[in-house]
Amino acid sequence: MRIQIALSVDTNDHEVKLLVDGNDVFRRLQGMGLDPDDCALPAALMPAATPRTTIIGRCDCGVRGCGDIDVRISLEEERIVWELAGEQFCFVAADYIAELERAGSDLSWETPDRSAGRLVRCGIEQVRTQLADHGLTFHWASGRVQAGSFTASIESAQESQILIHIPWTDESPEQIAAQLLVRLAALRG
Repeated sequence: MRIQIALSVDTNDHEVKLLVDGNDVFRRLQGMGLDPDDCALPAALMPAATPRTTIIGRCDCGVRGCGDIDVRISLEEERIVWELAGEQFCFVAADYIAELERAGSDLSWETPDRSAGRLVRCGIEQVRTQLADHGLTFHWASGRVQAGSFTASIESAQESQILIHIPWTDESPEQIAAQLLVRLAALRG
Protein backbone atom coordinates (compact mmCIF):
# COMPACT_ATOMS: atom_id res chain seq x y z
CA MET A 1 0.00 0.00 0.00
CA ARG A 2 1.16 3.51 -0.79
CA ILE A 3 -0.48 6.81 0.18
CA GLN A 4 -0.22 9.88 -2.05
CA ILE A 5 -1.74 13.30 -1.56
CA ALA A 6 -2.65 15.06 -4.77
CA LEU A 7 -4.29 18.32 -5.77
CA SER A 8 -7.92 17.95 -6.87
CA VAL A 9 -8.68 20.85 -9.19
CA ASP A 10 -12.29 19.74 -9.69
CA THR A 11 -13.09 20.00 -5.97
CA ASN A 12 -10.74 22.87 -4.98
CA ASP A 13 -9.04 20.69 -2.37
CA HIS A 14 -6.65 17.75 -2.14
CA GLU A 15 -7.23 14.02 -2.21
CA VAL A 16 -5.63 11.25 -0.17
CA LYS A 17 -5.03 8.57 -2.80
CA LEU A 18 -4.65 4.98 -1.64
CA LEU A 19 -2.64 2.80 -3.99
CA VAL A 20 -2.67 -0.98 -3.62
CA ASP A 21 -0.17 -2.77 -5.84
CA GLY A 22 0.19 0.54 -7.71
CA ASN A 23 -3.52 0.82 -8.50
CA ASP A 24 -5.69 3.70 -7.28
CA VAL A 25 -8.36 2.10 -5.07
CA PHE A 26 -10.83 4.91 -5.68
CA ARG A 27 -10.65 4.99 -9.47
CA ARG A 28 -12.01 1.44 -9.60
CA LEU A 29 -14.79 2.37 -7.14
CA GLN A 30 -15.69 5.52 -9.11
CA GLY A 31 -14.83 7.70 -6.14
CA MET A 32 -12.03 9.79 -4.77
CA GLY A 33 -10.07 10.00 -1.54
CA LEU A 34 -10.92 12.31 1.31
CA ASP A 35 -9.32 15.70 1.66
CA PRO A 36 -6.37 15.37 4.09
CA ASP A 37 -8.20 17.62 6.58
CA ASP A 38 -11.05 15.09 6.66
CA CYS A 39 -8.81 12.03 6.77
CA ALA A 40 -6.73 12.55 9.96
CA LEU A 41 -3.70 10.55 8.87
CA PRO A 42 -2.25 8.38 10.25
CA ALA A 43 -4.85 7.70 12.98
CA ALA A 44 -7.78 7.19 10.61
CA LEU A 45 -6.26 4.08 9.05
CA MET A 46 -4.48 2.61 12.07
CA PRO A 47 -5.70 -0.80 13.17
CA ALA A 48 -7.37 -1.11 16.57
CA ALA A 49 -7.65 -3.97 19.07
CA THR A 50 -10.97 -4.90 17.48
CA PRO A 51 -11.93 -4.55 13.80
CA ARG A 52 -13.39 -1.18 12.90
CA THR A 53 -14.93 0.54 9.92
CA THR A 54 -13.83 3.99 8.78
CA ILE A 55 -14.61 6.29 5.86
CA ILE A 56 -11.70 6.51 3.43
CA GLY A 57 -13.29 8.03 0.34
CA ARG A 58 -16.11 10.04 -1.16
CA CYS A 59 -18.18 10.04 -4.30
CA ASP A 60 -16.40 11.30 -7.41
CA CYS A 61 -18.48 14.49 -7.13
CA GLY A 62 -16.13 15.35 -4.23
CA VAL A 63 -18.77 15.83 -1.54
CA ARG A 64 -18.28 13.93 1.70
CA GLY A 65 -21.54 12.27 2.68
CA CYS A 66 -22.44 11.52 -0.96
CA GLY A 67 -21.48 7.95 -1.75
CA ASP A 68 -18.88 7.62 1.01
CA ILE A 69 -16.46 4.71 0.68
CA ASP A 70 -15.61 2.88 3.86
CA VAL A 71 -13.23 0.09 4.76
CA ARG A 72 -13.22 -2.43 7.59
CA ILE A 73 -9.72 -2.59 9.08
CA SER A 74 -8.61 -5.49 11.25
CA LEU A 75 -5.34 -6.72 12.68
CA GLU A 76 -4.81 -10.45 12.32
CA GLU A 77 -1.47 -11.53 13.81
CA GLU A 78 1.15 -9.74 11.68
CA ARG A 79 -1.26 -8.69 8.94
CA ILE A 80 -3.59 -5.78 8.38
CA VAL A 81 -6.72 -6.85 6.55
CA TRP A 82 -8.95 -4.47 4.64
CA GLU A 83 -12.46 -5.44 3.60
CA LEU A 84 -13.43 -2.98 0.90
CA ALA A 85 -16.28 -3.19 -1.61
CA GLY A 86 -16.53 -6.97 -1.34
CA GLU A 87 -12.78 -7.52 -1.67
CA GLN A 88 -10.12 -8.31 0.88
CA PHE A 89 -6.63 -6.80 0.88
CA CYS A 90 -3.82 -7.97 3.18
CA PHE A 91 -0.75 -5.99 4.18
CA VAL A 92 2.29 -6.78 6.31
CA ALA A 93 1.49 -4.90 9.54
CA ALA A 94 4.95 -3.35 10.03
CA ASP A 95 5.07 -2.07 6.41
CA TYR A 96 1.50 -0.78 6.60
CA ILE A 97 2.11 1.16 9.82
CA ALA A 98 5.40 2.56 8.49
CA GLU A 99 3.58 3.86 5.38
CA LEU A 100 0.86 5.47 7.50
CA GLU A 101 3.46 7.22 9.65
CA ARG A 102 5.42 8.36 6.57
CA ALA A 103 2.30 9.76 4.92
CA GLY A 104 1.14 11.43 8.15
CA SER A 105 4.44 13.27 8.56
CA ASP A 106 4.90 14.20 4.87
CA LEU A 107 3.92 17.84 4.45
CA SER A 108 5.63 18.35 1.08
CA TRP A 109 2.25 18.53 -0.69
CA GLU A 110 1.02 21.46 1.40
CA THR A 111 0.42 24.78 -0.29
CA PRO A 112 0.97 27.89 1.88
CA ASP A 113 -2.77 28.15 2.65
CA ARG A 114 -2.89 24.45 3.66
CA SER A 115 0.15 24.99 5.90
CA ALA A 116 -1.52 27.98 7.56
CA GLY A 117 -4.72 25.96 8.10
CA ARG A 118 -2.77 23.13 9.73
CA LEU A 119 -0.92 25.61 11.96
CA VAL A 120 -4.22 27.14 13.08
CA ARG A 121 -5.67 23.70 13.86
CA CYS A 122 -2.52 22.84 15.83
CA GLY A 123 -2.63 26.15 17.72
CA ILE A 124 -6.37 26.42 18.32
CA GLU A 125 -6.08 24.79 21.76
CA GLN A 126 -4.45 28.04 22.93
CA VAL A 127 -7.70 29.91 22.37
CA ARG A 128 -10.41 27.21 22.48
CA THR A 129 -11.29 27.96 26.14
CA GLN A 130 -11.52 31.70 25.46
CA LEU A 131 -13.83 31.05 22.53
CA ALA A 132 -15.99 28.66 24.59
CA ASP A 133 -16.26 31.23 27.39
CA HIS A 134 -17.99 33.48 24.85
CA GLY A 135 -20.21 30.76 23.37
CA LEU A 136 -18.04 30.31 20.27
CA THR A 137 -16.65 27.18 18.61
CA PHE A 138 -13.89 26.98 16.00
CA HIS A 139 -14.74 24.91 12.89
CA TRP A 140 -12.16 25.44 10.16
CA ALA A 141 -9.57 27.78 8.66
CA SER A 142 -8.71 28.07 4.95
CA GLY A 143 -7.03 30.27 2.40
CA ARG A 144 -9.27 28.91 -0.39
CA VAL A 145 -12.43 30.88 0.40
CA GLN A 146 -11.51 34.31 -0.94
CA ALA A 147 -8.44 35.42 -2.91
CA GLY A 148 -6.04 37.53 -0.86
CA SER A 149 -7.40 36.49 2.53
CA PHE A 150 -7.32 33.73 5.10
CA THR A 151 -10.66 32.76 6.62
CA ALA A 152 -11.80 31.03 9.80
CA SER A 153 -15.29 29.71 10.48
CA ILE A 154 -16.61 30.13 14.02
CA GLU A 155 -20.04 29.05 15.25
CA SER A 156 -21.89 31.02 17.91
CA ALA A 157 -24.09 29.56 20.65
CA GLN A 158 -27.05 30.63 18.50
CA GLU A 159 -25.71 28.27 15.79
CA SER A 160 -24.90 31.06 13.40
CA GLN A 161 -21.69 30.98 11.41
CA ILE A 162 -19.18 33.80 11.78
CA LEU A 163 -16.48 34.14 9.13
CA ILE A 164 -13.29 35.91 10.16
CA HIS A 165 -11.14 37.17 7.27
CA ILE A 166 -7.48 38.16 7.62
CA PRO A 167 -5.90 39.92 4.61
CA TRP A 168 -3.04 37.82 3.22
CA THR A 169 -0.44 39.46 1.04
CA ASP A 170 3.21 38.52 1.65
CA GLU A 171 2.99 36.94 5.11
CA SER A 172 4.32 33.43 5.70
CA PRO A 173 1.90 30.66 6.73
CA GLU A 174 3.31 30.92 10.27
CA GLN A 175 2.64 34.67 10.38
CA ILE A 176 -0.90 34.43 9.01
CA ALA A 177 -1.78 31.58 11.41
CA ALA A 178 -0.43 33.59 14.36
CA GLN A 179 -2.45 36.66 13.29
CA LEU A 180 -5.62 34.61 13.03
CA LEU A 181 -5.11 32.99 16.44
CA VAL A 182 -4.64 36.44 18.02
CA ARG A 183 -7.82 37.63 16.30
CA LEU A 184 -9.75 34.57 17.51
CA ALA A 185 -8.54 35.07 21.08
CA ALA A 186 -10.00 38.58 21.02
CA LEU A 187 -13.47 37.50 19.83
CA ARG A 188 -16.48 38.03 22.06
CA GLY A 189 -19.81 36.27 21.52
